[in-house]
Amino acid sequence: MFPGLAFELEQSEFHFEPREWVALALFTGLFYFSVLFTGLFTVLIAARIEMARMVIISLGAAGIIGVVGFMYVIFYPKLYVSRKVNQIEKNLPYALHHLLIEVRSGVPLFNALVSISQSKYGILSEEMKKAVDDISTGKSEIATLEMLARRNPSLYFRRVLWQIVNSLKSGADIGNTIKQIVDNLAEEQRVAIKKYGSQLNPLTLMYMIFAVIFPRWG
Repeated sequence: MFPGLAFELEQSEFHFEPREWVALALFTGLFYFSVLFTGLFTVLIAARIEMARMVIISLGAAGIIGVVGFMYVIFYPKLYVSRKVNQIEKNLPYALHHLLIEVRSGVPLFNALVSISQSKYGILSEEMKKAVDDISTGKSEIATLEMLARRNPSLYFRRVLWQIVNSLKSGADIGNTIKQIVDNLAEEQRVAIKKYGSQLNPLTLMYMIFAVIFPRWG
């Protein structure tokens, strides 16, 4: 029923098996159902409502809340991953500029990654901290960055990491690679902003027509 759940749990790093997460969701739904049914049924008894109506109202309301609770837990990893992606991509341009300045200044890549992990880039800094810890334990930079790219939900961040990995494998200049990544990302953001603006203009026009002009005519 939920084929993407295993992948979402892996990317959210919740450390649950899909079967365990579904069991947790079922327990949550049944818990809310039981609590609401008992409380609502008690209130309706005190109100001296007809028994048939009490059962229907209690079962209906408790059933809806139970299903909502179940679905919320099931889809929470997806929601968490979406928030994580937004947080990473919000800080990604600033972190890349930071990385570019460090590398162009002659700082080794590992030290530049350490600097980013210690900066205030939110979840992005936390992700880099994991990579730095892995490299510090003896793993190679290439293997660590490849693993970070595979488990990270952000498409932009994965692309950045794969380009850096390819540069490390080929022996290319990391500074030039990061500069190209920064330029490409800036261009993509400009295109996205223009696209958003073109979509927003008709919506703004429709809002003015229906919310401003029509009421005045009325």
